[in-house]
Amino acid sequence: MAISTIPMFFAPEGGIEKDSGESPLLGKGGLPLSRKFTIFLLAMLLINFGRNSVALIKPQYLSLDTGFNLSSSMLSYVLNTSSAAMFAVGLFVRKLSKFLEDEALLVIGTVISIVYLSAFAFAQNLTLIFIGNFLAGTSNAVIFASSYSYA
Repeated sequence: MAISTIPMFFAPEGGIEKDSGESPLLGKGGLPLSRKFTIFLLAMLLINFGRNSVALIKPQYLSLDTGFNLSSSMLSYVLNTSSAAMFAVGLFVRKLSKFLEDEALLVIGTVISIVYLSAFAFAQNLTLIFIGNFLAGTSNAVIFASSYSYA
């Protein structure tokens, strides 16, 4: 599997030529990144910090006696709901991006992240946990696709 990644080192990323002479980290004329793009990068950093911190404690919370006391098999179903959502939504993000701009999709993905975090915070039953995890996968797919396209 590691060997299969070697050709990717020779592929230009995002259509950028190897010898373009312009650094991808600098704007036109060698000036630093625009203020808008810098704010975007900082916002993505904070969004990912929040999502990752929840991702670490989610399985423990769901499997502990004081949480939902889920079995290992039910825990895997709950966590795999996010993967299924990423796959399903990932198939439609391109069509959605034709109707909405990348900035709008990024905001929508962020709002969905807030909703799924709220669903976990206020969940009283397993149905809300499943819905929250589906929304987590949805927000991941939308944020990843729109941020990559925006960058």
